[in-house]
Parts: sequence; C-alpha cells; structure tokens
Amino acid sequence: MLIARPPRAVVDRLYQSLVDAGIIAMLGGEMFPTANWHQSLSDAWSEVQQIHDAMMRAGDELVAAPVTMQLAQIDGPRQNGRRLDWVIRPSASVGGFADLVGAVRSSLQKHGINERAGHTPHITASYRGPHLLPKKPIAPVEWTIDTVELVATRETPYRYETLARWPLTGAPEPRPQMSLSF
Repeated sequence: MLIARPPRAVVDRLYQSLVDAGIIAMLGGEMFPTANWHQSLSDAWSEVQQIHDAMMRAGDELVAAPVTMQLAQIDGPRQNGRRLDWVIRPSASVGGFADLVGAVRSSLQKHGINERAGHTPHITASYRGPHLLPKKPIAPVEWTIDTVELVATRETPYRYETLARWPLTGAPEPRPQMSLSF
C-alpha cells in the first residue's frame, strides 16, 4: 500500500487537538495507534513479490508535488454499514490532493495495478468508534504531504513497515493569500 505519514510533531499536535476537544476521552481504548496514522494513497494489495515489484517501480517513477492540508475537524460516519470510523479531516478542500492521488493511480496503472477506490484527505483516528460522531471542530493542524511510502502490514502488534520512501519533488500548490480591507 502507498501511504503518507505525518511527522511526529504533526501527530503530537493532532493528538493534543483531540484531547482538547474531548475526543480521546470519548474513544477510550479504541483509538488507532498514532504511530499508524496515515493518509492512504492507494488500495491495500496482497504482499506478493510481483505486486511489490510493480509498486516499487510505480513509486520510483512517481512525479507529484507536495500537498498541504489543514486538518480541522473530526467525524464518525458509518462506513459501508460495517464499522464506525472516526476520521480527522480538513474543513475545506485541499488543493493538489486530487492531483497527487491521480499521479499515484496513473503510476500504478502503468505497472499493471488498477485501483478500485478513490481516496479523500483524512487520517483515521479509530476504526471502532463507540457511536456516530457529527462533525466536530478541532484546533487546526497543518500537514504537508511531502513523502510517499510503500508499506507492508505486520501483525502483533499491527503496524506498517516502510519498504521504500519517495520524496515528492514537484512545486507545492500556492497557498491562498488573504487580503485585509479596512
């Protein structure tokens, strides 16, 4: 699977935002370990050598710009009737995110891997939320996705092992400028 992981400083600020908003207390022990927080950029694929090699080639050839998002809310909608994910999201659209996902998809397709699902900007805080959670603002935390990782899942404890890492080297999307009128 290809993912982006926030750096520890971003994770720490997000965690504190969740504490301040009362989310950690609501989740109890059902939070996904912060070391595993990530943004999925591809589907999870079987970890056979042929798929691994194709994903490595796709990563080697990936050309995309870094993407900056401001994570500022959490919600817990029902996911396909199966589980209740509590998800940290941006409160506004994220410029360049669709381009990043499109570049990943295109690179994978070039190497015979056809994606089944789309990806939206988010980090899952829990895959077992205790109840539905309407959108709730949290203190905003900015994160620039500037690296893509190829990871394998490992058990006991569940974690992602980085197999390869690629920097995003294109120019980042310009940040909107606010003008003040008096």
